[in-house]
Amino acid sequence: GKSMSGIGEHVAQDRGSRSVTWMVQCYTLSDIFDNYWLIEKPYKDVFIKIDVESYECKLIPSFYDWLRNETYLPKMFISFHPQIAVCTDEEYRGVLTFFKLYDHVRFGDKEEFDVQNATAEDFKAKVSARKNIDNSVVAYQRHHAEKLPGAQQG
Repeated sequence: GKSMSGIGEHVAQDRGSRSVTWMVQCYTLSDIFDNYWLIEKPYKDVFIKIDVESYECKLIPSFYDWLRNETYLPKMFISFHPQIAVCTDEEYRGVLTFFKLYDHVRFGDKEEFDVQNATAEDFKAKVSARKNIDNSVVAYQRHHAEKLPGAQQG
């Protein structure tokens, strides 16, 4: 479908007295997995797609505490939108810390990113350089590699 990437210019503005707010009920993924979908650990065959229109850097670091002690992690497909909102250096460090839980991180279709040796500055530069092309990130573990076309095993 059509991307909502331009929504930031319409929604993320201070409209003073014309501002509109909503009260919404929010759930963590762990709460949804445990209490609604009844997805049990290990998350070996779970796939999560995230497209939160520039709030990736606020959301992704929050997964670290949830998944850091897991043997099997869900496969992740995350769309980054740096053209809408800029992530802070601290947020990039948080995203990279989370991605370091994984054996493989790929940008776009096939471009492997050396996540284990990367710095937050490396990750930031990679995301920023890809603003006008496929800016999706796929994170997976070794046991997923055989199921992903073009993935390097190792």
